[in-house]
Amino acid sequence: MLGGTAQVRSIPVETVQSDMKVLVVDDDAMLRRLVCRYLATQGHETVEAGDGNEAVRVASQLSFDLVITDWAMPGMNGGELVARLRDQQYPAAYLVMSGEAGQQTQGIPFLAKPFSPARLLAAIETLGQATPPSLSELLDAAGQAKAAWRAARAEWGAMLAEMLSGNPEPGSCTRVEEAGWKRVAALKRYRERVMEYRAAFRRDAKGGVKG
Repeated sequence: MLGGTAQVRSIPVETVQSDMKVLVVDDDAMLRRLVCRYLATQGHETVEAGDGNEAVRVASQLSFDLVITDWAMPGMNGGELVARLRDQQYPAAYLVMSGEAGQQTQGIPFLAKPFSPARLLAAIETLGQATPPSLSELLDAAGQAKAAWRAARAEWGAMLAEMLSGNPEPGSCTRVEEAGWKRVAALKRYRERVMEYRAAFRRDAKGGVKG
């Protein structure tokens, strides 16, 4: 499995030249460098980014064939990064890494941590076979996310009203707070689905896709 320590020479952004250019994004520097080191043994050129904001900056300077990103990162998670790049019509394939079991990755190809070099290579090789979600699928996902957000908002509102009724149950304040965070997370997921749909709609319209 990829892990342990390694000394890897960083490749300056300005000097990356290869048929296969890969941007590796992870706030875990050790894993990021191990992934880069293995990809280098396969003949690929890599550039590292420590978080989503740095990845956006680097991507604005260079074109990449593949973006490999961790899911859970501070500031901007992997799903938000992919949505941002897709919204900018950035032409790359995407692969998300995550150590969270059952992680929902919004239809983005997924690689569970920990993984072996062979599994990483296999995941990359299958990207070309993946079929991107259709507009109708993305619209349906946005609709489901909207329904989930409305349900979370209603649950939070009901709990808040009960707490303010003058006769709250023990622990009601904690439950209201948890429901509030659930509502915020649901709204965030809904906005991400809408961004994905809009980006795909613009790509299809630009490419002359009808229907």
